[in-house]
Amino acid sequence: MLNQVRRSGWARLTAAAVFLLAGPCRAAPAADHRAHGVWMIEDEVAIAVADCGGDSLCGRIVWLRDARDTAGRPKRDEMNPDAALRDRPLCGLVVLDGLLPVPDEPDKWDAGSFYDPRNGRSFGLLATLASADVLVARVYIGMPFLGLNQTLLRVPQGSGEGWC
Repeated sequence: MLNQVRRSGWARLTAAAVFLLAGPCRAAPAADHRAHGVWMIEDEVAIAVADCGGDSLCGRIVWLRDARDTAGRPKRDEMNPDAALRDRPLCGLVVLDGLLPVPDEPDKWDAGSFYDPRNGRSFGLLATLASADVLVARVYIGMPFLGLNQTLLRVPQGSGEGWC
């Protein structure tokens, strides 16, 4: 009986120590909105970046320099390797997905993916906010050092030709 009391006392003491050492519970960090907005890539396409669940960021096409094909129809995701998805319009298509904030680096995100509708391929993606209006995306296959940097410039979302 004495052993049971000792074990029970040790169990309570251990549980109390773990609780005290763990510290107070913290609320989840507030969403980071610095990368939110519309970003232009080489005067060809604009992507609207926003939250897509949890802490991750996603981006969808909101402007195309050439939004219509030669027949005047809205461009489609014709190069998609999945034939069932080739009829999706490019306007509104999510091409950036799952970018997560890098802990202790407030202007960096990683673990994302980028879908390029020009060739139907998906790539890994890292992003760094170089300034309030410049986002540098590292697009890669396999490892980030095997990739290329792409500079995106923040632009106001407009209306008119090419805007979705």
